[in-house]
Amino acid sequence: MIKQIKNYGRHLFLCSVVLLLAACNGNGSGSGDGSTTRFTVSTSSTSGGILSPSTQTVDSGDSTNLTVTPDSGYAIDLVTGCGGSLSGTTYTTGSITSDCTVSASFVRTFTVTASASVGGNISPASTTVITGSTTALTLTPDSGYVIDSVSGCGGSLSGSTYTTGSITTDCAVSASFLRTFTVTASAGTGGNISPARTTVNTGSTATLTL
Repeated sequence: MIKQIKNYGRHLFLCSVVLLLAACNGNGSGSGDGSTTRFTVSTSSTSGGILSPSTQTVDSGDSTNLTVTPDSGYAIDLVTGCGGSLSGTTYTTGSITSDCTVSASFVRTFTVTASASVGGNISPASTTVITGSTTALTLTPDSGYVIDSVSGCGGSLSGSTYTTGSITTDCAVSASFLRTFTVTASAGTGGNISPARTTVNTGSTATLTL
């Protein structure tokens, strides 16, 4: 009789443990077996670059990072999805609570190079421009020189700033500068000559009035 009571007590204890474990599993997240719910973050991209990794599994509530890598001659245009944000080439999702997709688009870029003759410089010497955009370059004559002409990339000059046209291919801008000289004038008693001082481009003439 005592043995039966002990066996009954042991059986009752084991049943209590099983019920307690089942209750714990029932209160957890996931599929009911105590595991954490996980979701899939997928990626898609246009031509001109990739997002990596292409797919990954993330625990519910966590975020994840993806790397955005443009191909040579391309730049990142836009990255969206999964409530994330872009910093440099790293896209960090928001808190993941369902399967979602991150999409990236890329845009073609071209190089504008610049060169100058003796007497000044043009900057920047090289710049990357997104297709369809324009860019501005600054001309700086050396002392004793002036801007002569600037051409290339379908642009126009205003003051010392040269703005290209819409860039759709690699192109080059060329600037040239002219040497300048100073003509000074003086007059004796009985009259005057003007201007008293004028700057003249090399090879040009100057007119003075007596």
